[in-house]
Amino acid sequence: VMVTIAFYYEYLNYLKISIINALNNHYDLTMTKKLLTKMQKLDFINGFKSFYLIVDLQLAESEHQGQTLLNLVKNNDKALRANLDGLLMHHYYTFIGDVLINNHNQIKKAYSNLINLKNAKIKKSKMSPLFNWDFIDCVFYLKTNDRKKAIKAYQNINPMYMNLRERKQYENLGAYLNYEN
Repeated sequence: VMVTIAFYYEYLNYLKISIINALNNHYDLTMTKKLLTKMQKLDFINGFKSFYLIVDLQLAESEHQGQTLLNLVKNNDKALRANLDGLLMHHYYTFIGDVLINNHNQIKKAYSNLINLKNAKIKKSKMSPLFNWDFIDCVFYLKTNDRKKAIKAYQNINPMYMNLRERKQYENLGAYLNYEN
């Protein structure tokens, strides 16, 4: 019985790693969804619930589904506010959701909430580097029509350490900036 449980858990972990790899390193959204569905069906104790939420958020962002992002954040508010990193994800995906649906009334508020966390420290631990702050600034400046600041923020982004999914977002942002020239 213990061997079966250990094998089961290792297989779920294998699927988890495969999902991360498909989404972030291969940017294969179809494969990501296929693996995610398979994992969720096999995870009868729902032990990877927070992982599923993160993948759902990243998929919605990658597919430019702003309203889906906002719904995911709203429906998982308590889970996302459970710790500092979760709160950062809450504010980031709220900001991106508002950007994607062009909710100009909420973009500034969401950006402000996000920036307030930038240098936050709780019990001497700093914020995890989950998101690129120059990327966030660039998106904000574009949405508030400050092209000069957007270009400067874009030029500060270093894509060297980005995975493929992040690099695609970076390239899309660069294409948008060039298109606006």
